[in-house]
Amino acid sequence: MIKGRRNGIAVVSARSAVCCGCNMNLPPQLYNELQRSEELIYCPNCNRIIYWDEDVNVG
Repeated sequence: MIKGRRNGIAVVSARSAVCCGCNMNLPPQLYNELQRSEELIYCPNCNRIIYWDEDVNVG
């Protein structure tokens, strides 16, 4: 469902508290949860599944 509406991209990473799918800022609490949680978290703007890529956010 999401994949069909979002040009085939349903799962994206988050960099510096920004969703890489819609380039919108994520709320600080959501970004903190994303770093610590093992559950699926959705971007509140584009509804894609977002994940925190530790390697991308280092540095």
